[in-house]
Amino acid sequence: MRIYVSHSIRGKYGQDATLAQMTENCDVITKVVVQLRRIFPNIDFYLPAESEPFVGKTSTLGYLTEKQILEIDCMILRECDAVIISVPEGDELQGGRKIEYNDAIAHNKSVLVFKNLFEAVIWIVVKGIDGLNSYSFEQRWPEVMGPAGPTDLTWQEKNSANYIYQKLNDTELREFIDKHSDNKENKKEV
Repeated sequence: MRIYVSHSIRGKYGQDATLAQMTENCDVITKVVVQLRRIFPNIDFYLPAESEPFVGKTSTLGYLTEKQILEIDCMILRECDAVIISVPEGDELQGGRKIEYNDAIAHNKSVLVFKNLFEAVIWIVVKGIDGLNSYSFEQRWPEVMGPAGPTDLTWQEKNSANYIYQKLNDTELREFIDKHSDNKENKKEV
C-alpha cells in the first residue's frame, strides 16, 4: 500500500515564498508523515517534501519548470493507491495541491483532504487501507459505525473525523486511534 501525501511548499505565500517559508512548510508536513509512518509501518507514504532539496535546485537552475515538476508529481501520484492532502486550519486547497487533487479524482484515487494527524489516522483506519483489513469503507461502515445515524447531517459531516470517532462502536479501533492520534481535542462529544 502506497499513499501519496500532497502538501504545501510555497503555500499561502505563493510566488513570493522565501526559502525559509518553503522549508518551514516542508518541515511541518514531514513531522506529520513521520508520525504516520510510526503508526502505520506497513504503508509506504510518498512525501514530495523529501525530494524538495533536489527539486528546488533543478528549478532554480532552470532544468525543470514548476509545471514539469507537477507533471512528474502527478505521474507518481497515479502510481499510488490513495492520496491524502494536507490543508491545515486557515489554509485552502490551491496551487499544486489543487492540481494533484484534480488529478487524483480524475484517476479514481481514494482522496482525503485533512487538517491534522487525527483526521488522517481516522481516515486510514476506517477506510481500511491500514493493512488491518482487506475490505472497503462501504463494506466496513456498518461494522465500524453501527447504524447510519441522523439523516439531517451532510455527507461531509457524517464523514468528519470527529463524528466518525464519536460513533465508532469498534472498541479496538477506538483504542488504536486514542493510542496513536494523541489529539485530545477531538475526543469531545458531538
